[in-house]
Amino acid sequence: MRASPHPSSSVVAKGIHNVGCLIAACDKAGLPAPARKALNMLADQLIDSQKKIEALTADIRADAQANDAAQRLQK
Repeated sequence: MRASPHPSSSVVAKGIHNVGCLIAACDKAGLPAPARKALNMLADQLIDSQKKIEALTADIRADAQANDAAQRLQK
């Protein structure tokens, strides 16, 4: 959050790699339970998506290593 009238607002760098910092800042902010529940749900979805993307990327890399045409294109 950049500018917020809320006295306990936090500044966290943008980017998917900063989700952990954002989650920690939300935990420290003392948000009401329904807001924390919603934010935790969104954070879980982001983390799950990251894991799926990493697994897919690993599969694509393994396939490219095993494929002669892909090897030629990478040179």
